[in-house]
Amino acid sequence: MQEDGPNIMLKKINKIKENFVFIVTIISLTSIYGFINHKIKRPKIKINYQNHSINLKKRFFGFFNFGQRKMISKLIWIKTLLNLDDNNHKNLDSSSWIFLRLNTITDLDPYFYDPYLYGGQYLSIIKSEPLGASLIYDKGLNFFPKDFWLNLNAGFNSYFELKKKKDSIKYYQKALLSPLMEKYNSSLPNFFSKVIYNNDKLAAYNILKISLNNTKDPKIRKKIKTILFSIKRDILKK
Repeated sequence: MQEDGPNIMLKKINKIKENFVFIVTIISLTSIYGFINHKIKRPKIKINYQNHSINLKKRFFGFFNFGQRKMISKLIWIKTLLNLDDNNHKNLDSSSWIFLRLNTITDLDPYFYDPYLYGGQYLSIIKSEPLGASLIYDKGLNFFPKDFWLNLNAGFNSYFELKKKKDSIKYYQKALLSPLMEKYNSSLPNFFSKVIYNNDKLAAYNILKISLNNTKDPKIRKKIKTILFSIKRDILKK
């Protein structure tokens, strides 16, 4: 038996009313939550990712990557960027959560460039973990051996952070061969030569300024400025 026209119309009107009330209720609750959330000051929760981060081993992803290694590596990289902290790693080794995470990301996708460059910088300058940075830079240079920025930053890490000036020479010499050398500063070849052969601090200062001018991260810029100030002070003492 078919329902007559008025009953069908009444049901449609009631359904519209129900949907309208539901939408208004959701909007009202969302607005109230937003107002309360804005007014109430919650204590900041600081998570120590060194103790609480999870890092799966390379073997796990070897079996369970579902053919999506590049996508998984990018997702983990995004998560890592969201969780970055500036707590110094107390142990003089390469066991910080960021290093282990970068290692996993680059194991999944060895040609994923950003973790080598930006992850290496973060380890070297912010986390004060130059050994881990050195391992990440060297890993990246296995796949991008002629890259200007990887060689430049690896040279910086060896020269300024690890205090291994002889080791920095091999990176700076590779950077000298890059066509980007004179694009960023026509005096770079001269600066590099002075650092390599004369251990010239003013030349090292000028090289570091180039890194500063091409770095956007405020934390990294702040740390580089501190190092520049320290070098300048040493130069003026002489």
